[in-house]
Amino acid sequence: SNRFLFPLAFGGYIDRETLQKVASKQGDLSRFGGYIDPEISVSLFDVKPFKSKDWGVRFQAGMIATGAARVSGALAGIAMVGNEPYLNQKIGLLGQAVELFSAHKIGFGLVDPATKSSVMLNAYGIQSYMKGGLNDGTMQFNSGGDLFLSMDGAFSFAHSNAYYVGAGVGLDASFNLNVGKDGKETYFNFSVKNLGVGILNNPQSRYTVDSSWNYNGFTGDELTHLDEKLDDLDGTLQDLGFRKTEGAKVVFMPMQVHIGKLINESLNKPWQFTYGIRVYVQNAAIPLLYAGAQWRANNWLRVGGGLNYGGYGLLRGNVYVQGIWDKVVAGIYFNNVVGLTNAGNGIGANISVGYRINK
Repeated sequence: SNRFLFPLAFGGYIDRETLQKVASKQGDLSRFGGYIDPEISVSLFDVKPFKSKDWGVRFQAGMIATGAARVSGALAGIAMVGNEPYLNQKIGLLGQAVELFSAHKIGFGLVDPATKSSVMLNAYGIQSYMKGGLNDGTMQFNSGGDLFLSMDGAFSFAHSNAYYVGAGVGLDASFNLNVGKDGKETYFNFSVKNLGVGILNNPQSRYTVDSSWNYNGFTGDELTHLDEKLDDLDGTLQDLGFRKTEGAKVVFMPMQVHIGKLINESLNKPWQFTYGIRVYVQNAAIPLLYAGAQWRANNWLRVGGGLNYGGYGLLRGNVYVQGIWDKVVAGIYFNNVVGLTNAGNGIGANISVGYRINK
């Protein structure tokens, strides 16, 4: 709920009633996630590296920051309101997962002036990488204060004292295919972003665990020596049954795949329809399905809307406004209209601006 997320992100007070309502609405597994990828690209259609082809060149620079998690609804509730409502309940930990990735990217490639299809080769500077999950597990708080916890899973992360923890290479490819007749061209887009691999500076620190614990409080002596336990964190984790190894240095980029019907701006029809699917290749995301319609208000104004389901959320409404002029195109798209208010769940928006220099 944005009544919980907005104060958390932008500052503010979350009252007890809101926390209890949000906690009560969590399912068996709650999904949390975000995907941010600002980019600047420049297409030079007059620069043709191959005389036999009409292809131009394209440069792009940007970043990618994405994170996703699948968390037990009971664990989310405990984080919000404490463990009292969950006393003497067995909390299943099967299917918990977390994934974080961030990188800068620069790319160079070819673009078709007619269809705007393109293929880009990117170089990445990886800033952070983390991935983990539980194959099985159980947690239970007893009214006497005891805690039983069992876990079977693994967790990996990249560590480096350098600004970048690794480097990578990958492809962005976007193909716009015409499946219609002359004068009624119908275009579908198939695209892949961040299809590639990264090489970490150091092997991944990998922790695996398959253990059970019973906890009934600290003794005074244990509290006195707690700082020693924290100073030797690896040794403490080993005592608890965590095994540390060094994993592979090769990791996969958080790829994104899209296929969908496009709006054809060369047609003067007042109404056109669009639909498609986008897949975020992450543990906690599900395929995002969307469908909508666009109204051509006049020569320069476009207004559209529709529905989408999936990604990091459930059913949501979307709306966009776009202006198209001789040299400039600009648009803003909200994929969660109710998310603009406190009554919504999550925030999602795209902003795009294009400028044509040579026409």
